[in-house]
This record gives sequence, C-alpha cells and structure tokens, in this order.
Amino acid sequence: MKAVGEFSRGLSHAQVGLLYLMKNKSLIKWAIAPLLIGFLLFIFFIGSGFGLISGWVASALAVVGSGLGWLGLGGVTFLLTIVNWVLGAFLWVVYLVVVIYGTFLVTTIVAAPFNSFLAEQTLMVTGALQERPFEFSRWLGVTMKMLMIGVVKSLIFLFFGFIIFVCSFVPVLNILSAFCALLIMAFDSMDYSFEMMEMSLGQRFRFFQQHFVRFSGMASFLGLTLLLPGITLLLLPFSVVGSAVALTEIKKG
Repeated sequence: MKAVGEFSRGLSHAQVGLLYLMKNKSLIKWAIAPLLIGFLLFIFFIGSGFGLISGWVASALAVVGSGLGWLGLGGVTFLLTIVNWVLGAFLWVVYLVVVIYGTFLVTTIVAAPFNSFLAEQTLMVTGALQERPFEFSRWLGVTMKMLMIGVVKSLIFLFFGFIIFVCSFVPVLNILSAFCALLIMAFDSMDYSFEMMEMSLGQRFRFFQQHFVRFSGMASFLGLTLLLPGITLLLLPFSVVGSAVALTEIKKG
C-alpha cells in the first residue's frame, strides 16, 4: 500500500505544483519564463517539421515509385497512397518524440536559471529553505552556475537520448526507452530542488533510488501528457514546483 501511495503522489505532482502556484501567486512570475520558452521552442520545431517531413516522404515515395515501376506495378497508385499515409504518420510520431525531448534539452539550458529560482522560492515558501531577500549579484551568480550545469546535464541527457532514440525502433525496447526518457525528465524536475538544497550527486542518485516508485509515478504522468503533444513542455514549471513541494514533505518526514 505504501508503494501505491508513493506512486499516486508522483502521479499527481504536477497538479500539486499548479495548485501551489495558484495559492502562492508570488511564484507565478518565475513560472512564466520557462513556460513561454518551452512553448515557443515547441512551436518553432513543429513548424519546421512540416517542411522536413513532407520532403522526406516525397523522397521515399520517389524511391518506392521507382521500385514499383521496375516491378511493373507503376500504375498501382493506391500503394503509393498507403505508403504516403503510413510513412507520414510514422515519421510524425518519431519526430514528435525527438522534438519533445530535444526541446526539453534546450529548455534545460535556457530556462535553467528561472526553474532554479522557481524551485528556490517554492522551497522557501514551504519552509525547507531559510527565506532570503532577492539580490541581483546572487541571482547573476546562480544564473551563470545553472547555465553551466544546464549545459553539462544536456550533454549527459543527449547521450542517453541517442541510446533511447536507437532503442525506439526496436519493439518492446521502444516502450522501455520512452519510459526511461520520462524518468530523466522527472529527475530533472526535482534536480533544481536538489541543487538549491546543495545535495551532492551521490545524494541525488540515492534519493532517486530510494523513491523510485514516486519518480515512476511522475514519469507516468508525463507519459500521459504525450497524448496531447506539447502539453508536456508547458507543464514542466508545474512539475518543478510539485517536485519542490514533494522534496519538502519527504525531508520533513
């Protein structure tokens, strides 16, 4: 029963984050920037996809058409129509996965300073961190630090992302690889709070291991959001806040 409770808390972490933001409106300004960055990047990549995918499909149809002509089936146009629809649908699914993960990687760098302060402010409101006034010099220092950390994390996530992308073409492994990608996103949502709590890398991974069921619930929620492409990226700021609230609850016992 404890595992079920942990999983359900993870599953509802973004909703908790949204409710916490609505309750503490002073935090909203920190959520707007990463939300807009993720949304604009997603729109840009999706817009670029229409030209890319139509070009890829056209090239594939030319190859298939030549093959059908060589087999003496050049007049069977319905086969080309089927290839067009099936290949187009398949490429869009793969492209969406790549775009969502790719946008997440870029957002990890660009929106890192905003997400870190969003996590910090949430931890101060929950009482996990001592309140401290805003100082521009400290904000600038943390911003540069988080940008560097964001670059390093993105390179690590890019390495795992390549493995996940290759596995996505293998039946069964594609499901596991997708879940691993979602676990990475769930871990990253809480990693901003880890940073603000000054936890070492070893402490972070031990926390992840000890609360794997909760992280699985978080990843499952992010997986459900994939049913509406793009909504995953819009919910990441809420996930950051919900993760900070969850970390506070766990620390307080």
